[in-house]
Amino acid sequence: MNKLKIVIPVFMAALLIAGIGLMGSKKDAPKNEAGEEKVLSHITDSNTVIPVVNYHMFDEESDHVSINTRAEDFRAQLRHFKAMGYTSISNTELEAYLNGEAWLPPNPILITVDDGYESVYKTAYPILKEEGFKAIMFVITDNVEKGERVGLPMASWEQIKEMRDSGVFEIGNHTNALHLRHDNESGKEAFITNLDTDGKEITDARRKKMILDDLALSNEIIERELGAPPRAFAYPFGAYDDISAEAVKESGFTMVYTTVTGVNTFNSNKMQLKRFNGSSMKDPLWYTDQFAEFKKEEKPNEPRVSLFQYEGDWVAASFLQNDAYQNGTSLSEVRYELWRDERFVRNFGESAHTSIDDNQMVIEKDNGEGLSGKYELKVIFTRKDGTKTTEWKEVEF
Repeated sequence: MNKLKIVIPVFMAALLIAGIGLMGSKKDAPKNEAGEEKVLSHITDSNTVIPVVNYHMFDEESDHVSINTRAEDFRAQLRHFKAMGYTSISNTELEAYLNGEAWLPPNPILITVDDGYESVYKTAYPILKEEGFKAIMFVITDNVEKGERVGLPMASWEQIKEMRDSGVFEIGNHTNALHLRHDNESGKEAFITNLDTDGKEITDARRKKMILDDLALSNEIIERELGAPPRAFAYPFGAYDDISAEAVKESGFTMVYTTVTGVNTFNSNKMQLKRFNGSSMKDPLWYTDQFAEFKKEEKPNEPRVSLFQYEGDWVAASFLQNDAYQNGTSLSEVRYELWRDERFVRNFGESAHTSIDDNQMVIEKDNGEGLSGKYELKVIFTRKDGTKTTEWKEVEF
């Protein structure tokens, strides 16, 4: 295998760059947080971690300090993100990635803005444009129509359209008139409380219909003003339960954002995306420190098996995706077996156990001697902590 050992590192480097071989297992396709199967395409790297930072208003002075960001602080935060190697992406690009349809650039970051205040147009929009950032703004259509919310002016539809047409902003839905808390009390948000807008008790079914009607109206208004209905939604106050989540899904949204703090990965549930809250209260370093902490918890280190033919032999190269080309590995052993009709046939390759090479990969080849037809290659990963994972691939001799 001397010649093969020379070829494999070059092949694997190309494989890791191009994304070839990052498919889910044959029998046990990976599932996301919603329990849905997630299949990695040939152009998707599941190792990406995506922070989303959410902002609201951009006034020099504000009574809402926890969600207000002054111009100089906003610019400093964006410049810090760039200095730390983060690249701005759009909601559309994130959705394509989560669908397994596209790559994301290294260290992607998404900026979102809730509500739709005029300060977004006057302050945030020009800064985003100057710094080369994209964003999505979730608008409360009833407040935009009225021109005011919590005593602050809202952006006009003309201003919102300008921001959308510039390519800097996408526009999402943040309800029409259900961004409210009964008695202004946390825990009594309209999306999770069986009360109508007048405070009268209603049933679960009535609340769901109230939400559906509100979202239908806000979608209609956005389409009327901007020419297309929104695909993305942000929960008001981040509050939701099973009833409101069903209503949001039935309203046709494909990307839904919460206020749960954390980063997102390929396996994230598109209907429960996480965000960090942005404001002037946070130093720029706070964000990237938090990104790093959550990245340690969320970043997957999943097993990968690449199966290809080389000089007439089948070659299997297996590794943990975060370990490849690092100084160490979490693996203690990888075993290859050939199965047919749910029965063990024999080991795949020259030995039952193959050592881990300098690239933290386990490579084995098999010329198929004595075999004919289709088989299932069972790859058993054993980590140093004793946990095991099994991957399946189909091979034909």
